[in-house]
Amino acid sequence: MGLFSWFSGNSSSAADAPAPEVDPTHSSTFSGDLETVPRNNTVCYHLEGFLSCEYFQSALSLGSRVAATSNSAANPNGGEIHVDTNIFSESEFFGSRLPELKQQLRERVSAKGALARHRTCPIVYEGCDEVNLTYVGGYDDFAKVAAERHGVRPQ
Repeated sequence: MGLFSWFSGNSSSAADAPAPEVDPTHSSTFSGDLETVPRNNTVCYHLEGFLSCEYFQSALSLGSRVAATSNSAANPNGGEIHVDTNIFSESEFFGSRLPELKQQLRERVSAKGALARHRTCPIVYEGCDEVNLTYVGGYDDFAKVAAERHGVRPQ
């Protein structure tokens, strides 16, 4: 018996209820421990920025839509897709987080030249473990990856 049917006294099972529709405007991103993410056929994206940035807002929306294609026929590559988001204030993002993140990624990622030039919000990188990360870029770069790899285009 489902939790809410238990509260209401309804004895029907949760299986009787229709499956909820996926709302692409609802975030299906996660913010958690990478150790809990399965590694087989899994793609992990990390979006970092500040909420008042329109490009970060667009990246969050696109990330939710990409994550919604996880394990579906809409995802041409199949497999799970996880999108991790880290949100900061504008001053914290530019004052400390972006320089700190660039330094951390510089030691671990490919595309170091492009990473060194990154000065905008958001910053996007890929990888399901902290050792093997790949710099994606900003929103435009993430939109290109989403379209090419997952068939998800910006709205």
